[in-house]
Amino acid sequence: MRIAVAGATGNIGARTASFLERAGHEVVPISRSLGVDLITGRGLDAALKGVDAVVDAISSPPVSSDETLAYFGTATRNLLAAEARAGVRHHVLLSIVGLHRIIGGTAHYAGKREQERLIEEGRVPWTIVPATQFHDFGALAGSWTERDGVATIAPLLVQPIAPDDIAQVLAEVATGEPQGRYVDVAGPEPQDLVDMARRTNDVLGRKVKLVPTWSGPLDESMAGNVLLPGENARIAPTTFDQWLAAGARQEEAMDPHEKAKNTRTDLQSITPPFIPAEAEVMTVRIDYPPGDPGIPPHRHPGGPCFGYILEGEMVFEVQGEPPRVVKAGEAFWEPGGDAIHYQDANNRTDSPLRFVVTMLMAPGQPLLVFLDDDELQQSGWVRRSPA
Repeated sequence: MRIAVAGATGNIGARTASFLERAGHEVVPISRSLGVDLITGRGLDAALKGVDAVVDAISSPPVSSDETLAYFGTATRNLLAAEARAGVRHHVLLSIVGLHRIIGGTAHYAGKREQERLIEEGRVPWTIVPATQFHDFGALAGSWTERDGVATIAPLLVQPIAPDDIAQVLAEVATGEPQGRYVDVAGPEPQDLVDMARRTNDVLGRKVKLVPTWSGPLDESMAGNVLLPGENARIAPTTFDQWLAAGARQEEAMDPHEKAKNTRTDLQSITPPFIPAEAEVMTVRIDYPPGDPGIPPHRHPGGPCFGYILEGEMVFEVQGEPPRVVKAGEAFWEPGGDAIHYQDANNRTDSPLRFVVTMLMAPGQPLLVFLDDDELQQSGWVRRSPA
């Protein structure tokens, strides 16, 4: 069979493609990094020519809730429309166990609900495969809120599954006939999410204090047995303990694209207001001693700037935004051009501040221009501390 895999460079997509290829099927990878864009539709019609089935294992980039919902909706509409034009006979969606039994959840849950709705209302025959959370979900959930070695995490009850196990199920389902809603697919044993996070962090050598709470996106609507598989579930073989014993990474089975993704931390994703034509790029390191007020208010007329805090804390303020503190390990940016950069002060009086900035500079423009007293007075700016 000729089978397309959407999200083919992702964690589950890459594994599914590998299992399909081992079984002798022709796999068509669908990924923006490979020239097929689900949001614009670019390359979709060509990719789906002659395809019998599509496995949808896409995930959203780290953006806001509204953007996540829009991403899943747009990508799914474009994919289904292209499938209908190409005569695809089977759409297989990876979804989440308990999705419709909860009110809240992360933006990813809302996006999956939208995907299911569009697929069920669409013209392409389908199978929706609900799976429980993956073995790394505990540590992942803790990483969403971790600050200075402390993370809040919901005390959920889950029955985690190994990525390879669910990928094998998706590959199997894709080669068969459409089944509508497939049975729940889960790992062999229920686990407490807080304990999963603690044990995973121990194996990986991470020192994180975990604080159980329902105050985050994983709220009380997800408590109890809500996320556990239903009756007649398909139980996969790999236990959480086996995954931990293997080092809590499973890198050996990982596609190179996925390995690159898992070793990457996305710090910020923005669309700058302009990129100067023929811009030069400069990266500099800045060091301020304790209590240093930074440089006076200024502009970067040549283009936007992107920064990262290596050590310490910065009071960061640009025109149109309140002052805020950016800490080590966090990123910041400013639009450049006419926008005024008011503050880049060291927020600490007991430790230095060190950060790097990458600046785009239009040819012939200065690196920065300081405001004179009249300009500063006209701007109405008064130095303020973060709220």
